[in-house]
Amino acid sequence: MKDALRTLLGKIEPFATLLWWVSLIIVIVLTLTPGLGPPGRFGLDKAVHFIAFGWLSLLAALVLRERGGRWAMAVLVLSALGTEMAQMIVATRSSMISDAVANLAGIAVGMALGRAVARAFRPQDE
Repeated sequence: MKDALRTLLGKIEPFATLLWWVSLIIVIVLTLTPGLGPPGRFGLDKAVHFIAFGWLSLLAALVLRERGGRWAMAVLVLSALGTEMAQMIVATRSSMISDAVANLAGIAVGMALGRAVARAFRPQDE
């Protein structure tokens, strides 16, 4: 079962890499589009930040190979912080430290979950 899943993950890696890049572009575009964003009530905007970057991190940790996964995490951290800084110059957007924290927390949780799942399906001899 574990070997079959590892084989499947290996076969879908190119698709997953494309999905990761498309997802990252969508997150960046939505983050920087003037007048667009989740309502701040009840912390919903922080939840959206957390989920968006968590998804990207989870996908990278699950599917991308070790070297690609590290590279993806570096890109995510730079994107999480860079989009918040870039919002300072976008009309009707505001840069908030709490949004950056939500982004980074999503990355950390997504990475931890992805690694835990990947470890569970790793063959015993690795």
